[in-house]
Amino acid sequence: KGMTLFEIIILAIIQGVTEFLPISSSGHLVLAQYFLGVETPGILLEVVLHMGTLAAILIYFYDDIKHLLQSFINDSENARKYIIYLIIATIPIACSGLLLKDLIETTFTVSIVKWMLMITGLVVGSTYFFQNGPRRELVLITALCIGLAQVFALLPGISRSGMTISVALLMGIQPEKAAKFAFFMAIPALLGAGMLQIIKID
Repeated sequence: KGMTLFEIIILAIIQGVTEFLPISSSGHLVLAQYFLGVETPGILLEVVLHMGTLAAILIYFYDDIKHLLQSFINDSENARKYIIYLIIATIPIACSGLLLKDLIETTFTVSIVKWMLMITGLVVGSTYFFQNGPRRELVLITALCIGLAQVFALLPGISRSGMTISVALLMGIQPEKAAKFAFFMAIPALLGAGMLQIIKID
């Protein structure tokens, strides 16, 4: 059956809440659709959900993004490095999303989501045992590893923020820096995903 306005609102709330927690928004949307008995959301709704998340990130990190861009314009070496790290971290998911798009779409089932949610739980839970390890600064290889971790979030049930922040923490990045970098990475990822879906809209 088609979706009612109430069901769309429920899915939007689930997207909004779960996107910023390490529990996979895509996985919970699949489960919500299953329990609500609705079909896979239309592509327009998917675009709106992605853009809603992107808007929330841009609003929340507005001052940080503004400062980063101003520093980059003023030729700050740290800002230039940070943006390069973001680009490097985005390349893996951009390539994987384009090359494996059709295959990834076949994984949006409850039977796969339940296993991916467990994997997310294990990865996020493992960071508990590395809280007191040595701290390191973000470097090129660290950014690439975090970017590779983001690729797994293309699977429903694998949390994007959970995987990227966890890998950053396991590599010794400070929690606040890990979270900020992970959400900055989401900006090009969500924008790219949204643009790909917009192209399909008649």
